[in-house]
Amino acid sequence: MTVDTQQLDEAFLDLMLADDELVHAEFDALIAACWESPSEPPLDKPCPPGGGQTARPPSRRARRGAAGPGRLLPRRPDGRARGPPRRRSC
Repeated sequence: MTVDTQQLDEAFLDLMLADDELVHAEFDALIAACWESPSEPPLDKPCPPGGGQTARPPSRRARRGAAGPGRLLPRRPDGRARGPPRRRSC
């Protein structure tokens, strides 16, 4: 009786995947071996104000007046957007 490699692999996988507890235990062991568990914060240091969350940095674009929500104000006084440079005709 000869068994080829593919049949042997399939039989092995069927055997391994038949036990859900074994699959979960192996997965948990792999994850634990690859990543460190999160450490506890040091007890001697106080937390920063706001629970350590920093405020969002201000936008680099200055606002010019009050625009409605979702509207952008035009940058040019005439309201036009700047287009590509015009071609020179020779």
